[in-house]
Formats: sequence, C-alpha cells, structure tokens
Amino acid sequence: MILFRYLTREVLLTMSAVAGILLLVIMGSRFIRYFSDAAEGDFPVTILGSLMVFHLPGFMELILPLSFFFRHFVGLWAALYEQRNHRHGGLRYEPHSAFTGNPAARNSGRGIGRAV
Repeated sequence: MILFRYLTREVLLTMSAVAGILLLVIMGSRFIRYFSDAAEGDFPVTILGSLMVFHLPGFMELILPLSFFFRHFVGLWAALYEQRNHRHGGLRYEPHSAFTGNPAARNSGRGIGRAV
C-alpha cells in the first residue's frame, strides 16, 4: 500500500507539472488566436475569458494523455542521469574512442587506418 501511494504521488506530481506547462503553452497559443479574431471584429473582446473556459475541457482532453506520456520520458531521463552520476562519481568528461570501447586498444596506437 505504501509503494502504491508513493508511485501514485510521483506519477501525479510529475504529470501535473508537465500538464501545467502544456496547458500554459496551448492556452496561450489559442488566446493569441482568439485575441486576433477579436481585434478583427469577429466577436467582442469581453467574451475572451468565457471562450477560454469553455474550451478548457477540450484542451485537457489533449493535454492529459500527452502529459502522462511525457512524464515517463522525464522520469526515465532523470533516472538515467542519476544512475550515470552515481556510476561515474559525478559529472566528468571521459573521452572514448570512436572505433573501439577497449581502453587498451585506444592507448596502444593501433586503430583503423594505421599500419599494424
């Protein structure tokens, strides 16, 4: 039961953060479009707020599945980033050979294009 509550809290917290950002972007874009239509005289400016609230369920219908999907990418990226930092003892640059992953071959002077 404790594990279920922890996972639910983690999923909902990240999902709501992603949903908030997506909602801000999509509603801002739609608000600009409605505002330009109102400036052209298609409808009065006073109903812009009501129009945005009216379309909010349609926005959420699009945003909630997207935020759940992006939440998994954010969680996976964070887990991989944390695992890499623990494995390497922090952030540091380690050059790798483009031709082989073997450190002995990298330092031996042998590689593709060189005479053996």
